[in-house]
Amino acid sequence: MTFVDPDAAEEPARDADAEGAAALDLRALALREYADRRAADFLLGELARIRSTVEGYVRNGKDAALAAMQTPAFWEDDDRYAVLAEAEYLDRLEAAFATAAKLGERLSRHADRSRNGTGELAGLLALRLHVLDAALQGLDDGRHGDVFLRIRAATSDEGPAGARWTDALGEMYAGWARRRGMRLERLDAGDHLYLVSGLGAETLLAGEAGLHVLEMPEEGREDGRADRLHAIVDAVASPAAQAADSEPPAVHARSLLGRAPSSDSVVRRYRREPAPLVRDSVRGYRTGRLDRVLAGDFDLF
Repeated sequence: MTFVDPDAAEEPARDADAEGAAALDLRALALREYADRRAADFLLGELARIRSTVEGYVRNGKDAALAAMQTPAFWEDDDRYAVLAEAEYLDRLEAAFATAAKLGERLSRHADRSRNGTGELAGLLALRLHVLDAALQGLDDGRHGDVFLRIRAATSDEGPAGARWTDALGEMYAGWARRRGMRLERLDAGDHLYLVSGLGAETLLAGEAGLHVLEMPEEGREDGRADRLHAIVDAVASPAAQAADSEPPAVHARSLLGRAPSSDSVVRRYRREPAPLVRDSVRGYRTGRLDRVLAGDFDLF
């Protein structure tokens, strides 16, 4: 059966599966977990590039924070929360790079040998560098905070099937966070409401807000039409810091999410049958690796 979706946006032009085997970039290597000499040299070059940028940011940022803290009015100024949060972020950036550098040292020693685990090591280093790149981009763009994330079924799809689809997306984001060293804290046991904390979270989750559509083609229909389940993902940056007497995180998250405009654009369309397919309208790719997308690797294609 040929699947035809009359309501779908134009098919993303980039076939991630076709280009993945030859691509030499951080995302492709994180997916493939592959290391020959050429791939190892690329990763070590990326490590050196990121090292110089991290060192510059850490040095300049910490100097600026120290200078700000030495001003007489600093500890009474509301801006102190942002300064202290950025200093903490730079500490985490420095520590994350130190971990990546150790992985690079191991890869450099073993890249010329055919040994078990070298590809996995290369994939792990590529993923760490991907996150560090996002963290640095966030510093450039002023997007280096935590993120409040909410997943809910569209009104038309509330019910058991819609709940299962939102649960699956919750697991997707949990897997994404776990692999990237993020913290995904559920703020309400009865609701898919989360606080996502970690390097690069705001940058990597940019574009996730909108509709996530599960397409279910009806067996035997010649026109290829499908039933659909629609989940809405909302995301908003969390303030750098809050006063000690601020409202509980769940209340604060709902307040911020309630004021943020919801997007009705389709982020991704997912299909399990007759053949797995994911079409990402934000990143412009399509892939048959539904398993990897739902495991949390949606940002690597």
